[in-house]
Amino acid sequence: MMTRPQRIEYEILECTLNRATHSEGYPSSVAAFTRRLQQYFSDISAQEFTEACKRLFQQGALAVGRLKNPVELDGRRDYRGDGDEDFFADARQGFYLRRTSLSRVYLGELADHIEAPLGFKPKNLNR
Repeated sequence: MMTRPQRIEYEILECTLNRATHSEGYPSSVAAFTRRLQQYFSDISAQEFTEACKRLFQQGALAVGRLKNPVELDGRRDYRGDGDEDFFADARQGFYLRRTSLSRVYLGELADHIEAPLGFKPKNLNR
């Protein structure tokens, strides 16, 4: 059975891999992606989303880069992991969720935890 944190990670990776419409990745923001997750969890918090992004980053399954902002003084655009807590602090700040070489592998591992609907019978593929 898939846990709540796993489902959040699954949705992040699914969008990153299968719904990106830009070469930089899947564009979003903390507020926008949290609203997207409300279809699964009406009580979702922005912190749950950002913590899932951080876990995926630590596992090497996700990269996160800020939308290009020429006014940004420090020039940083990519999430750096531990010690970069301010990256997600501004909920209005947009970013790209980017695939890594491990994204698809981890998405597959998460998909193994999704339960089939009651009564579902897989097709016999040996016919």
